[in-house]
Amino acid sequence: MRNVTYVHAPPKKELSVIILSAGPGSRMKSYGPRPLIRLTPAQTILSRQLDIIGRTLHPKEIILISGYEAKKIMDNTPPWVVNIENEKFDTTNITRSIGIGLRAATTENILVVYGDLVFNDAALEELPIDHSLVLIDDNTMKDSEVGCNIIDGKLENIFYGLPNKWAQMAFFKGKELKLLKTICWNPEKYNFYGFETLNEIIDKNGSFLSYKPKGLKIVDVDSPKDIERAKNII
Repeated sequence: MRNVTYVHAPPKKELSVIILSAGPGSRMKSYGPRPLIRLTPAQTILSRQLDIIGRTLHPKEIILISGYEAKKIMDNTPPWVVNIENEKFDTTNITRSIGIGLRAATTENILVVYGDLVFNDAALEELPIDHSLVLIDDNTMKDSEVGCNIIDGKLENIFYGLPNKWAQMAFFKGKELKLLKTICWNPEKYNFYGFETLNEIIDKNGSFLSYKPKGLKIVDVDSPKDIERAKNII
């Protein structure tokens, strides 16, 4: 195993970050766990995420939820990361993994980040945490990703085929966090996708600001071609 450098800044904000890395990614299995895909000889998707999250947000804790080849991911994670395995990753979905992370979180400010994302510092360096929000990208995410209807700066709903692509990061606090816990801890919802969870929170009168970071570059790595696209933004 090559050495991978991690940066973890001292805690600054009362913020918990949950990274979701349980799914196998059917088109990427030959590459092993997606978080461990190498972008450079010294950097994986996961190490890049941890470096940027630590440097820009200074969170109190980072909680990593693994599933597919969990031991390999855990063995390549620095000791200050809270590692938890979703042992039912193959029969549940994103919402179950979020729920596991919420059980371990010790703050009331939660940022959820998908573990196959490659992004630049601009994604998080000015992240406001005074209101629940979703990150929006209208530049580098693929057309096939889920998009959002946005009215007066707030998320109206999120589905496939819409513009304003969801950057697969969302911040929860207050009412929206309470609703998130209710949904994610309900066994009947364990197979929800992330966007379905967001829609249900909105249906229950939750509110998310749309946040478009200036200079954001982000790629969701779910095919071999995406690896090359990701390398172009690092």
